[in-house]
Formats: sequence, structure tokens, C-alpha cells
Amino acid sequence: DNAKIIVRRGGRLIMNNTTATSIECPDARWPGVRVEGTTAELAQSGTAQGRFWLTNGSVIENAVVGTWCAREHTNGTVDPAYYGGMVRSFSSTYRNCISGVRVETYHRFSNMGVELDNLSLFSNTAFRTTSGWPAGPAPFRHAQVADCTGVSFINCNWVNEIPLSFPVTQRGRGIVSRRAPFRCVGFMNANNRFENLEVGALVMQMPVGQLYTMDGMTFHNNFKGVVDMGTRDA
Repeated sequence: DNAKIIVRRGGRLIMNNTTATSIECPDARWPGVRVEGTTAELAQSGTAQGRFWLTNGSVIENAVVGTWCAREHTNGTVDPAYYGGMVRSFSSTYRNCISGVRVETYHRFSNMGVELDNLSLFSNTAFRTTSGWPAGPAPFRHAQVADCTGVSFINCNWVNEIPLSFPVTQRGRGIVSRRAPFRCVGFMNANNRFENLEVGALVMQMPVGQLYTMDGMTFHNNFKGVVDMGTRDA
């Protein structure tokens, strides 16, 4: 129950049609995947950053944090020199994790000093709370982006399938952003949705002059759809 998958600096792990879970221990959680990087390396290149790819129906299940782009110490604290790792998910699922993904505290720049989008990306990815939810804490946040720029969520969905199992304020949050412009697009497809959550998207302290995009998404039966706290010139 304390075993992690760790992708070190310069390493790459591709999970293809693969499930990482604690299903053999029905009431236990495992920490999840940690993708380590180099905060001081500004190009987000593969030699300095860990890379973790989910493809073709892969599943991260029953984790405390499904994927965290950081180095986590045994006491739960983070080494500030190890941000910048990349996670990319294609047609895959984060299921029954307390927190799904965390991308934070890293900024990527061009040779000319222009800030570029973070290379982490989620495409056709499902973030789900299901009847297999293990005992213990309620769902918290499916996708957190903090102090970074340009993480994209394309054709994704965030759904709590068992909302009556939790108080309305403990049904989970879809995207939580703090000082982190992001892009979430659903192309008006009803499958791309936030459903039965406490909050679909919680946005806090957006940097001046920077914006986030929420376009073509469906919001259904959430306690709150979008909560925007502190965006200027929205």
C-alpha cells in the first residue's frame, strides 16, 4: 500500500492498455505515479524531465494521487527542484482516485524568453468516481494545475457516478486551477462534461493578462458549475 510508480528524470514510461490499481487490496489505496523533473530546466526536454504516457484504454485506479509531476518524499512533502515532469493521457481513465492528476510549479520558456505551454496534455480522458470507490476519504480534485501555463484538456469528462454516496460538498471537483491558465474544450459533444460534482471548475488567482478557456463543455447536475475567484479582465 506504499508502493509507487516513479518515473525518474530523463526516463519514460508508456502504459498501453494497462491498469495500475490496488484491486487486490479492496479497501486500500496506493500513492500513485510520480513523474520527476528538473524545475531549473526551462525547455521541458526529455533528457531533464520524466515522461509518463497513458494510451489505448489505460487506467490509473484507487490512488491517493493518480499522477503527480513532482518528487514526493516519504513524509508527503515535495522536493521543489523536481518539478517539470510531463504526463500525457490519450483515451485513458483515472478512476476512484482521491486526486487524479497534479501538474504544478513549472514554467516552460523558448530560447527568446517567451513562455510556452506546458507539454502535459489530456485527450479523451475520463476522470470517474464509481461504485468501486474504496472506503475512506471522499473524492477531492480530479485535475489540479497550479503555477503553470497551458495544460490542455481536450474531449475529456469528469463524472461522479455515485453522487448520493457523498454529501454534496464532497462529490469532487473537476479542474482546480491556481495561477494556471489552462484550456478545456469539448466541441459541443455531450459526452465531454462535468457531472454530479461539487464544482465543475474552480479557478483561483489567475495571473493578470492571462486567461483560461472553457469551451463547448456540458455541465450537468453539479452543485456549482464554474467558480472563478480572482480573475482580472475575465
